Order: sequence, then structure tokens, then C-alpha cells
Amino acid sequence: DGALLNRIDQGELGIPPKVMILPDADVLDSTLADLDRIFGDRIYKAWAVAGRVEIMHSQVNKSVALKAIATHAGVSIVNVMTIGDGNNDLPMLKAAGVGVLMGNADEATRADARTMALHVTAPVEEEGFAQAVRKYVLND
Repeated sequence: DGALLNRIDQGELGIPPKVMILPDADVLDSTLADLDRIFGDRIYKAWAVAGRVEIMHSQVNKSVALKAIATHAGVSIVNVMTIGDGNNDLPMLKAAGVGVLMGNADEATRADARTMALHVTAPVEEEGFAQAVRKYVLND
């Protein structure tokens, strides 16, 4: 849609739920700093893939969706296990009763997971997903 930016600017499509930017590596840090300076805590920034920054409303992240799904299903959030591998998964992992980060996540995300007291399993290639299910679901 060649007129997409105009349509967004005119409010025709409402507020975009997510904007993704792809800054060059040499300007990533300054871009993130600019976003913090301009928007402060009014936005939530995350990245699932290095170099792709997701920007959303501050109250929109995977934990919001997880809580809504658990409520709809009638399941207590403490009985939910989530598994993720990116920075954008951290709020969801923290909200769950058991949050498990895959070992193939980047080092910064693994460090954040440790400070949040989340579980970290082996990388996908080493059957980390299966290991997490066996350990935290099947109590194997």
C-alpha cells in the first residue's frame, strides 16, 4: 500500500498496534536512546531478532495476551508454563507460573532472564524445548 504512511498519519487505520524498525547496527544504540528520550515509558521496546526493534504501546506485550488467554480458558496463571527465545518474550515468561527461556537466546536476553529469576534451558538444537517440558510439566 503506497499510501500506508499517509493513511496511518490521517488516523484512518487507528493506532498501529506495533511498529517495527530495522536500524543499521552502527546506529542501533543511538536509535534506542532517541526512542527513550522522545517517548519514555509510553512505549514498550523489544526485539525478537537482532536488528529488528518492535515498538508498541507500553501496556501491550505478550504477558497481556497470556493473561487474557489464561483468564478465558479459566486457568490460573500460576499453572501456565511459557517458553520463549527472544527479548520480546520476557514479559510473558515473567508473568507465567513457569517461564523458560531457550538457551539459544542472545546473551543480553539470557542475562535479563537470570535477573528475573527465569529458568533457562538448553538451545533448540540440543532439545531444550523437550527438556523444559520434561522437567517443568512432566516432572521427569
